[in-house]
Amino acid sequence: IHVCGSEGDFLVDIPRGSGTGLRPRAGGIAVSGDGHRVVLDRGSGNHADLVDLQSRTVVSSFSFLPGQPKLAFSSDGKQVFAAGLQGDSALGSWEIRAPVPRKTFEASPYMTVQPSRDGKRFVVYREDSPSSARWELYDAAGTQLLSGAFGQNPEFSLTPDGRRIVTRDDHGVTMLDADDGRVVWQIGCKDCFRLQPSADGRRLFTSSGKRLALWSVDSPDPIWTDTGRVSEITAGMDT
Repeated sequence: IHVCGSEGDFLVDIPRGSGTGLRPRAGGIAVSGDGHRVVLDRGSGNHADLVDLQSRTVVSSFSFLPGQPKLAFSSDGKQVFAAGLQGDSALGSWEIRAPVPRKTFEASPYMTVQPSRDGKRFVVYREDSPSSARWELYDAAGTQLLSGAFGQNPEFSLTPDGRRIVTRDDHGVTMLDADDGRVVWQIGCKDCFRLQPSADGRRLFTSSGKRLALWSVDSPDPIWTDTGRVSEITAGMDT
């Protein structure tokens, strides 16, 4: 990014990570009240970077839910907020800290992170090439608990309680127990391109672009479907 100010113009390099573009969307950039920090989304990949303008470095990065992010700092500059997520139905917030990182991960050409609600577990998605996509589950200390590979057209989600991992590829949808990797449930829904599990992992909402469906994790068939509102809901979830 190119920064202009009273101290002169300078550039800050934003490393390539998740997201293919580096141009923020409308509302996807904000400056702290003291002018020392800026946060900007990558324009894709549901990923944003926090830049310290005094050190001229990226000090933190974070992922957020799909949507059209509208970023802002709190009045004291200690938090970042992202509105406009999940079709304007969700708001995300992050505390800005500068601790020594517990673990540093080697980046992949495409990479994203999804944490559990309490932050005690998180899933890292890596894609070094279209044929080498994989997921890795870590605890809060950065210890790897589980990992797995994807087939073609991968998708994943971690339940908010961190106890279930849901994956989808050309083999269908699989739900795994995050404690031991055991397969809890599996269906051959190859066109379930959106995965939204319930907080307890007992139900799963999916969208294929043609059909919305709600599944109970004890049945091979959906308990509810809808084809009339697909375009409206899918548009709200698009990045």
